[in-house]
Amino acid sequence: MSCSGRILCSWIFWFLFAACSVPDTKFLPSTGSTAPDASTSPMLTAASVPLRVATSDTISMSLTISGPADSVISWLINSSGGTFRPSSATVPLSSLGLAVISVDYVAPDVGGLFVQDLQLTHSGTSSHSSFNIDVTALQTIGQYISFPDNAGLAISANSLYGQAIAVTRAAVLMRFGLISNGAGFRGRMALYTDQNNKPDMFVASSDFNTISNGKNEISLGSPLEISSGTYWIMGNFDNSAPVRRSATDSVPQTFTAMPINMPLPSIIPSVVTTSNGELNFYISIAN
Repeated sequence: MSCSGRILCSWIFWFLFAACSVPDTKFLPSTGSTAPDASTSPMLTAASVPLRVATSDTISMSLTISGPADSVISWLINSSGGTFRPSSATVPLSSLGLAVISVDYVAPDVGGLFVQDLQLTHSGTSSHSSFNIDVTALQTIGQYISFPDNAGLAISANSLYGQAIAVTRAAVLMRFGLISNGAGFRGRMALYTDQNNKPDMFVASSDFNTISNGKNEISLGSPLEISSGTYWIMGNFDNSAPVRRSATDSVPQTFTAMPINMPLPSIIPSVVTTSNGELNFYISIAN
């Protein structure tokens, strides 16, 4: 065989090998009444849904749809669990053929994985897309049963102060909680990993909230998966904070200076260790 013939055979071999080696590609099946066609059939392209939603909670979410440019789409959510507000309307698509549907979702009081149906209609033709919402009851870790008062102590303003908690299994962090013996101040809470019995690396934090007397629960903007282990739950307040604490049970606690108007540190370089009555600090998690 000539040199050119060997080269041609080799090229054909590698072409067939490559064609047989293309990895599998998964395509979403069409559930509408027509074949998926960008010129006629609108479709759901993205759903901004939290990892978990607490039972009976209300969240805001968005659905991004695509379809014929500059058209008007009628949409309807057929709920399998919970309530959408609104549940139907019309939305204009942009010149790029995109639109965002914003809704509130009120979760049912019983958990479950709910497959929601989004019906999109254009020029009398409807298509259907689905998205999942995982609703679950929350469990609480930490001191969520109120102590009588703050035992005569308060957390100093502009400090990051807290105590350790144990998370015994992988979970989704949903909320921070504290119980105050007074009102009139603002604050945020944060979770840090543990290193040698001290807070170390930043995990998550809440937004700033006005703290009221009694129980305060602050949801995370985006629920976060965390592994099992020891963590530190920390509070940072703009005024002296009378968080309720035990008058009898003393636990190790740490604090460091933290101006309320500064971003929380990604790593806490050093802390002062003390021992005081256990605080009414806690977190709420989902499976």
